[in-house]
Amino acid sequence: RLLSFRPDGGQPVVRDLSHAIPPGKPVRAWDEAYDARVAIGGDGNPVVLARSNGIATQRLTFCADASCSSSSHTDITPNGPTNLLPAFVIDRSGRPLVALRDEERGTLGLLSCRDARCTTSEQTTIARFPPVQDERSSTSTLAIGLSADDTPIVLSGGVSEDRDEDAQGLVIRCDRP
Repeated sequence: RLLSFRPDGGQPVVRDLSHAIPPGKPVRAWDEAYDARVAIGGDGNPVVLARSNGIATQRLTFCADASCSSSSHTDITPNGPTNLLPAFVIDRSGRPLVALRDEERGTLGLLSCRDARCTTSEQTTIARFPPVQDERSSTSTLAIGLSADDTPIVLSGGVSEDRDEDAQGLVIRCDRP
């Protein structure tokens, strides 16, 4: 669901966006089945990035207005497994940029959409780290932002062999948008 709040303090609008989540594998009730993130697109309307349990495909849903009364979507499939929901941001030109962490391969990547609707994209590995051997050692810390010159900055939490609370993470500032 997407909640939209009005500047005048009026009643919030609640929209069911079940179509924003691609079909996934069945899960037990206590498992984390769906993940979603939202950002504001170049047109000022919400863009939702969502995924289902057990599949690599993720869906970008582009709302036609602030309350998402209608929408369209594009499915993207990152290279390799993505057991963590990616972080994403929209740059000034309206392009979605998606940070991806593949703990099985030990890579941190950036999927860059070529246009605002992500009709085409390219994925680049921007860092490597020791692969996580035990799912209990995984980290869910992944964030992306933009610098003043619209260059991506990615933050990824670190995991050490002994699950040390003070394990160092990665902060990466890309050289170009």
